[in-house]
Amino acid sequence: FLQNYFNGIALQTWSLAVEEHFYLGLPFLLILLAARRPGVADPFRALVPVFWMVAIAALTLRIRLAAQLPFSLRVHYTPTHLRVDPLFFGVLLAYFWHFRRPVIAPLLAGRTRQLAGIGLLLLLPPFFAMRERTPFLYTFGFTLCYLGSGALLLAAVGKDWPRNAVIHLLARIGESSYAIYLWHSLVLSWIIPSLAGLVGVKEFPFEVTLSLYLVLSIVVGLVMTRLIEVPILRLRDRLVPSRGRPLADRSGEEAQAGPQGDFAAPSVPLTPRDTIRIGRIGPPDRLPSDLRSRQLNINII
Repeated sequence: FLQNYFNGIALQTWSLAVEEHFYLGLPFLLILLAARRPGVADPFRALVPVFWMVAIAALTLRIRLAAQLPFSLRVHYTPTHLRVDPLFFGVLLAYFWHFRRPVIAPLLAGRTRQLAGIGLLLLLPPFFAMRERTPFLYTFGFTLCYLGSGALLLAAVGKDWPRNAVIHLLARIGESSYAIYLWHSLVLSWIIPSLAGLVGVKEFPFEVTLSLYLVLSIVVGLVMTRLIEVPILRLRDRLVPSRGRPLADRSGEEAQAGPQGDFAAPSVPLTPRDTIRIGRIGPPDRLPSDLRSRQLNINII
């Protein structure tokens, strides 16, 4: 629970703590906002100014720490109070998707390429500089990353993708992306060296190591999603049922996009009960397949 402030299970598991802090606090904020405006169709309008306050505060703290202290992973990179704005940005996207879609749909429709281009440009800086030597990356860089990821997400949901094996595989990989992230270090530090020992070499050439690393990280992530995440989600849906069908039972379904595309307005009015759900976005029948089974948040590591 505090491994983003202290040493944890593994280097990359700090992000689990950030998500736990955020998603334990978010329901209280949503309950408070709903209680302030009972009975209205959109009780969460205040999420917009709240996001701006959180984003500005987190960025200000990152800049101040970068100016005052030399880089440290636990000081500049992993603390919740410095990394909460990407998660809140994901909640903001979910809010606009469910409550303001008629407003944003005309702004996004037909702009898939532009959004994808903007997203890729915003995500480029980390590929050209070292994190420890470039304060820009752990200050403004975090902001650019979640804005870029949001642009790519909007580009993806704004396009009516073909239903074929390639898209299905990519959707499965995206569905398991967090498990891939959590288990990738095990692949590099244990599985690949074990394979090298089995074939009688000290280590593989770089090209072979890289190829194995990419492929096995995806495979292990897919397997662990089915072994751990899906059963836990089934248990959650059994203990705390929702109005939609259980997440684990929907995994891998094909999308049923309407004739007007993914940005078409919902066929029935949205109500406060259709708002952001912890661990998913719903209702499921109004979402493209690659988002049906994923929570709409932006995790920038």
